[in-house]
Amino acid sequence: MIALIAGLAAFAAGAQAATPAPGAPGATTVVWVNACQAQSARESNANVREACACTAGLFAGRMSDRQYSILGRIARHLSDEEGLIAEMRAMTLEGYSADEIARVGVLIAELGPQVDQVCGVLE
Repeated sequence: MIALIAGLAAFAAGAQAATPAPGAPGATTVVWVNACQAQSARESNANVREACACTAGLFAGRMSDRQYSILGRIARHLSDEEGLIAEMRAMTLEGYSADEIARVGVLIAELGPQVDQVCGVLE
């Protein structure tokens, strides 16, 4: 069993990460982690990549695929209010309702304490 685990670990270490297709949940994770890390870098020198990835996992577990997709779209504009507003307008033109976009913001706020408890230790 130990040899199997060691073999899988060696394989995983040498494997190239696949680039997820645009709009796929994995693409949202990449966008979120990069945006989260960039935002945090503006605020401190801490390496928060692991905490940002942990947060993405919590969000993915609590959001529907559609909500998680919305997160990926808005994450690109964490520190760009004009870009965020433009993105939300574009989403409404694509059939997303203002309520479902707003619900993602509510979920993010509701999950804040859990993110701090579960993922904060990784900062």
